[in-house]
Amino acid sequence: METGANLEIQAMRGTAAPAVARPASSAPVKQLWGTKLWAAAALLWALFYFVTFSFGRFEGNDQKIIWSFAPLVLLVTASAMVVSLSPLPVEGILLLGLGLWALAGSGGVSDWQSFFLNLKLILEMAVVVSSLAIAIRKTGRINWFYLAFVAAGLFNVAVGIDSGSYAQLMDSTSTERQSGLNANPNSLGFFCFMGVLGALALLGGVRNWLLRIVLAGCGGIGIYGILISASRGAFVALLLSLVLWLLMCFLDRSKHRLKMLLLVPVLLLAGFLLTQLVLHETFLGNRLERGARMDDTSSQARFDLIVIGFRLGVAHPLGGCGLGQFPIASGTGFYAHNELVELLGTTGFVGLFLYYSIYALLWTRLSRSLRFLNEAADRYHVNCARMALLVVMACGFLFRPNFLCQETMFLIGLISGVSLWAKDRAEAARWAPSTSLPGQEPASFGGI
Repeated sequence: METGANLEIQAMRGTAAPAVARPASSAPVKQLWGTKLWAAAALLWALFYFVTFSFGRFEGNDQKIIWSFAPLVLLVTASAMVVSLSPLPVEGILLLGLGLWALAGSGGVSDWQSFFLNLKLILEMAVVVSSLAIAIRKTGRINWFYLAFVAAGLFNVAVGIDSGSYAQLMDSTSTERQSGLNANPNSLGFFCFMGVLGALALLGGVRNWLLRIVLAGCGGIGIYGILISASRGAFVALLLSLVLWLLMCFLDRSKHRLKMLLLVPVLLLAGFLLTQLVLHETFLGNRLERGARMDDTSSQARFDLIVIGFRLGVAHPLGGCGLGQFPIASGTGFYAHNELVELLGTTGFVGLFLYYSIYALLWTRLSRSLRFLNEAADRYHVNCARMALLVVMACGFLFRPNFLCQETMFLIGLISGVSLWAKDRAEAARWAPSTSLPGQEPASFGGI
């Protein structure tokens, strides 16, 4: 039997006896299964978006699609969470907090059907955002969702638009709008915008020129869908996305920064000229001009709703008039068409703070991660997410409460997932030996 001294001497000579074999831990196997389950969940969520907002938009198909597909998606997601012991992201907790706050302020609710419908949408958003965030963080399957956005946009254009739409597009005196599969032109326009956004995001990871041309063509079809829907909100979102993509993604991705700086003004000028063509030669341009002059009833009504919403917020600063009660409390029968005003009027300043904390959290995560990410592909993903976040916030302020729109929930979930994925990669990079000087501790993310 060897004594401790003999073992110490043998260790110094490099001839120590081998360590006693221990049973292999089950942790790596469990982690592997968790990763596989999250990869399956990411794929299913991407397919769920495409199927729901393509085939599910046919009349009578939406509930059938949801009830036939959703149980499988939720089962795989729940299994992945259990196996990997994944905690909820902060965004999901904030959304649950918003739901609880809405319940606490339900004392003055008169329209319970509208209340529970809005509460259901908030809880759905918590599930979608949390699931997509964890799935992307665990697997990095970002492009699957962008592909789903592109595919759904193409489907809505190919199936939902009449064959004679081009002549209608170029007739500025027309009063007809292509309304798509569910007779809602604004929804058609926003699905097409999501397709354009997906094409822009995918361009950064493609080097084959043929694939670039295909993606550019998909984006062009999405732009056509926006124009023919005559949706002012989708068109504004499109313009904002193109400008931000040039300034935030295109320039940062380019190796020859000086040449690109010279090219960007040319592209912006070309975009300006095309926008002028749209404004003067299409029905969409006619609607935009009338809206800017407040000549149409829609623009005037939305402005009035914003004023009423602020008055409701001031009258009920703590809890608002009650979730989903804006149509009754305002006396108009309409929701606010403005995310900030809808939240302020129905959930008060507390609900507004809980929800907008999500936007602040996502922006902080994404921006801080750029300080430590040097890979061009990583930076492109982060900048695309930052671009999308700015557009989502602008859309919410201009024409749509995002927390009540199911398609936007997926986009916010994607942004959340990219922010967590980028945070993990940035954390790894900042602790790498090359990222800090000897004796200097790298900057912290502050636990975000």
